[in-house]
Amino acid sequence: MEDDQNPHVSIPSDSRIAPAKVGKTHSAQSSGIVDGGFTNLVCGVELEARRIVEEKYADEWNASGLLHRWRLQRKMDEEIAKLVEQKMPNVSSRALF
Repeated sequence: MEDDQNPHVSIPSDSRIAPAKVGKTHSAQSSGIVDGGFTNLVCGVELEARRIVEEKYADEWNASGLLHRWRLQRKMDEEIAKLVEQKMPNVSSRALF
């Protein structure tokens, strides 16, 4: 049997994708718990804050030289840290996600 999209590819008619076997034990995936959930939360908040601050300083960054960029990077890092602190929800690092 040939594939309609690509006539040069031959797919056997008895090829099937077998579903994954699920055991009786509950895993972290089946219970909805996400490994590294708190780290993912922090990274997401930090990414959003970084995007906001970098957008704010984009023109200044493009027009600056090496020394000014070095100073500007430290200034941006401070603002990002403050913004993350403000936006971070009050969640324990021991919480399950």
